[in-house]
Amino acid sequence: MAEDGSVLPRKTEVRTSKLIQLSDCNLHSNTLLGGQLLKWMDIVACLAAEKHAEVPCVTASVDDLHIKHNARCGLVLNLNAWVNRAFNTSMEIEVHTDSEDLNTGELIKICKAFFTFVTQPDSNGLRAKIKAINPETEEERAQYLLANERKKMRLDYKNTLQEMKRTSFSEECFIEMRRNKYDKDSLSPMPTICESVEIVLPQHANHHGTTFGGQLMAWMEANATISARRLCRVQPLLVSVDEVFFRAPSKVGDRVVIRSMVNNTFSKSLEVGVRVDAYAVGCELRHIESAYFTFIAPDDMGNPITLLSMRPENEQQKARMARALRRVKLRQERRTILGSEEAVVSIPWSLSNSHLLSYQNIKSLLRIYRSTEWKVAATFENLVLYTSMKENSLVVKGEMNVAVPAEFAYNYLEDEKNRTDWDTMMIEVVVVEEIDEGNDVLLYYIMKNRDPKQLMKSDDFVMIQSRRPSREPRVPFTIAYRSVILESLPPKPEYNRAENLCSGFLIEPLESDENLCKIVYINQLTKNIYEYVKRDLQGVTNVHEKRGERLRSILQERFSQQNTHL
Repeated sequence: MAEDGSVLPRKTEVRTSKLIQLSDCNLHSNTLLGGQLLKWMDIVACLAAEKHAEVPCVTASVDDLHIKHNARCGLVLNLNAWVNRAFNTSMEIEVHTDSEDLNTGELIKICKAFFTFVTQPDSNGLRAKIKAINPETEEERAQYLLANERKKMRLDYKNTLQEMKRTSFSEECFIEMRRNKYDKDSLSPMPTICESVEIVLPQHANHHGTTFGGQLMAWMEANATISARRLCRVQPLLVSVDEVFFRAPSKVGDRVVIRSMVNNTFSKSLEVGVRVDAYAVGCELRHIESAYFTFIAPDDMGNPITLLSMRPENEQQKARMARALRRVKLRQERRTILGSEEAVVSIPWSLSNSHLLSYQNIKSLLRIYRSTEWKVAATFENLVLYTSMKENSLVVKGEMNVAVPAEFAYNYLEDEKNRTDWDTMMIEVVVVEEIDEGNDVLLYYIMKNRDPKQLMKSDDFVMIQSRRPSREPRVPFTIAYRSVILESLPPKPEYNRAENLCSGFLIEPLESDENLCKIVYINQLTKNIYEYVKRDLQGVTNVHEKRGERLRSILQERFSQQNTHL
């Protein structure tokens, strides 16, 4: 434990291994039941949460969980969980699972997920505050920073789904449904309705008397599987779970009512909606949890079969199907933006995906920064340039120490009006819109042609800038950029519309002097710019050296002027 009471992430880590037995498996395929997987993941997450908090904790939510592979009977499931960050009375737990073949030693990644746990309220309804996490390694610091971005996405996604439930769908919206014409084989959702009731017994509850979140998810998955199988008539396979938000607890002796129904089919997959209510004997029913489960129906070779379309029987079912279609589009968008570890080219920006783009923006910058494959390309008096090959593209990194406080450097760099003062390549900067209370900014750049020997048009860019000030020593000041597509700013014939895969600044104070900071600039080059760089590496390094020296001089001059006025 550090002097300030914070705890290293590795001190919160919990590892456990489970031998997958027949009772844990789907008897049709001899693979681990999705509900059992969720249950084990929740337990190990709870162990990590309580190891850190040192008080009883309960599950609050589970982020999107995608099962990449199925673990077979007889294998060992290894589970590993740790705390990424604590937020006053809540914390984010990262859980990884892999299967292990004890005969061959082969390890296969099954899935990973982020759980949110909160401390259990005391008799006065107050929750205990949690000690801070003190990240030490670059990976821990990156996850600490990204945990805050995931928290924003969580709340944004929850609000989006809740708003969708309140939306009154017009006839135009229903036209979107690609199955708005139904043939004689279309299926009614009514036969897929499944309801079951469970009594919460002591073995279903944790050590403070409330039902395990994992146990509730296991019951939900079992119910959802029945609904899915009633539609597809083969053993369905769980592939993802989302919107798992625990609204209220249930306790030993409560009756838990689980209702599920297939909401819609999407060619090769289907969505089942599950709602959980609970009541004590003689008391009213209360809503405690709901979630959406996505299944596929595999054939004998394991390939998903094509599913029949659904046929709504009333307006309520019609609206349910339309909402399911909207959710599947949201999931596809989230997977496109968040699922790739490689650079993703420009994606259309909208308010609904803004937090996703910002998260991936910052994540990409930190991932490149953590790379250990840098080679020194050039060394100048105040600047060192490095290069690295990443995902078939060239990345350039510049590092320099500047005699100004880190916060001063950040405040100057995040204000795009200053860009043309130090960036020798920049012609014009237009701030299109500030979003998320100024944490993100949509920008339009016009930049000089990088190869003056070629008679080419100037480049223009449409970018999103994600800026995150540091409010504690363990987090760097971060400014990240990536290209986006805006309908209001289509390509112009007088410019060459260029793309920025990933670029930005990381600014940290130097421990030796609070008035010194290290500025790291990163730029992942697109293929066309890379081809130019290969032709004129010396020219490119000279441009970076001039920009870096210009920036350093302006920062130090302005800081000196500020101190003089004071």
